[in-house]
Amino acid sequence: GKIWSVPSSGRLMFEVCPDWNPVQLSDICHDAGLQAVIQCIKSVKTSDERQVLFSRSITSPYYYLSAHQTQRLFEEVGKGKHCPIDVVATVLPHMVNGDQVEQFLSTNLNMKERLKLRLSLGPVYNIFTGATTGHYVLDMSRSIHYEALRKLISLSGEETAYQQSMGVSDTSQKGNLSNFRNEVYDHKPVSISPQFFCSNKLSSGKLRLDYVSTMKRVQGIKAISDDKLQYIIESLSLPELKALPESMLTPTMSVPCPTSGTTPHYNPSLSPAPALLSPHSLKDTTIHATGISSKKSGAKKMSNAGQLPSSEPVFQELTEKEYEEMRGSGVISSNLEIPEGLTIHRIKEKFVEYMETCHHHLDIYPEEKMREKTIPSSTRPVTPKATRSLLGERPSTTRYAKIYPFAFIKLVQLQIIAPDLFLTVSQLLEIMSYFPSFETPGYLRVQLLITLFNTLVDPENLHILLSSMTFDEEAEIYHRLGVLNVFDPVSPDRLYFLDLRRYDHREVTKILVKLAVDEGGDAWKEEEYRVSKYDDLMQGWELPVSWNLPDETGLDAGPRRYGW
Repeated sequence: GKIWSVPSSGRLMFEVCPDWNPVQLSDICHDAGLQAVIQCIKSVKTSDERQVLFSRSITSPYYYLSAHQTQRLFEEVGKGKHCPIDVVATVLPHMVNGDQVEQFLSTNLNMKERLKLRLSLGPVYNIFTGATTGHYVLDMSRSIHYEALRKLISLSGEETAYQQSMGVSDTSQKGNLSNFRNEVYDHKPVSISPQFFCSNKLSSGKLRLDYVSTMKRVQGIKAISDDKLQYIIESLSLPELKALPESMLTPTMSVPCPTSGTTPHYNPSLSPAPALLSPHSLKDTTIHATGISSKKSGAKKMSNAGQLPSSEPVFQELTEKEYEEMRGSGVISSNLEIPEGLTIHRIKEKFVEYMETCHHHLDIYPEEKMREKTIPSSTRPVTPKATRSLLGERPSTTRYAKIYPFAFIKLVQLQIIAPDLFLTVSQLLEIMSYFPSFETPGYLRVQLLITLFNTLVDPENLHILLSSMTFDEEAEIYHRLGVLNVFDPVSPDRLYFLDLRRYDHREVTKILVKLAVDEGGDAWKEEEYRVSKYDDLMQGWELPVSWNLPDETGLDAGPRRYGW
């Protein structure tokens, strides 16, 4: 705490960590300065020189552009020509915010052109348009991906500061006030922050992450009308998606499920321990705000709940040849055709990228140890039958149903229009009714919720949507969006599997404990606890009194920090 007197000799070494504050409207280039840039570009003699100056003007690190200024640059320097897609892609990172990007794109590109731009940029397109909640695989060797990550970091800081100013509790995955979740850089779990870049030169490698925007819609804003909703459904040809042959949704064969003693299927390069919410769990617990009830909502969500399936479905993938045959025979209409810039193979890669980081296959936390002994990875037991009957078998990361590519395209189209949508939960459920059910691999309904999560004007009704999901889908939602971002303590009635290693799961446990104590009676039903996901249940376990104590009152206060 003392003032340091700088010595007159020696060598000082220090690191400066970037403080990536969000871009403000005050960072927009002055109109007079922009006019000088335009005049400078016009004054050069050759078209090649003009093109170089134009490219530098729209990618300058010294100022940001509004929609109006970007329009002026394209019109005056481009002599009114139509905006090329590749040039538009270059300017997006240097526009001041998503609202300005949306205004510029809606003025200059039609839906087909915007789809082409989205396919060219990949999911980072959503970051620049403001629809930031989603799953990302960022190639750090690409400058536009690096810029997209910088924008996400600045937005996360801005949203965190706003949440704190409003007195909103921390809903992060790790208790670090961050909107990033499930971050894996070059197959190693990391925590993304500005300080992370001080010790990591991100000039190569891939960064996988989920991002959840915590900015809420302005209170009182109205959802779109039912007529507008029907127009969107028809314009996206969602009824045609629903009308595809049943054979495109169902498996073509099945194989026996793993039996006790076999090694679970997981990707050790991505995860030191398999599964997020699946193997062995803490809560077979239902809490009701109105008092005691024996309802087991989670157990009723799947038709085969309580019965262990004897076989695992295997789906036959759609090939390029088969796709062309379906187009020629009229099975696939022009409204469902795979657009230019996308292929069946590329969609397969997207499917694999998503499934490798689903809750069954990715665990960013260290491997747990059993209470009495540690079981080597090669001989770990499979998930217990009771859990498999709810969550299902560990899904394949490589095989999807034939309908998946066409549903994926509709998800992309919805991502494009998402920034301008305001939906109720019931409207989202109506859109969801056109997508394949939970039996189709790829968590399509979960991906739809993630796409439209920040369009909801009544998030307090999310419990209605959760009740329509299977337990496996619900676990995937908690994994991607975070249980605290969808949990409503007013409507908590459901089955819970919670991993106490995780900050957000433990915080929800504390809320459920508080509700149980305040309401009195036997609010928790058939609660179970195990020290690790491969331990046996602790027989006769009951909710400890100490779990209702604040954490700061002692080492043993509050729920444990391990176990399920």
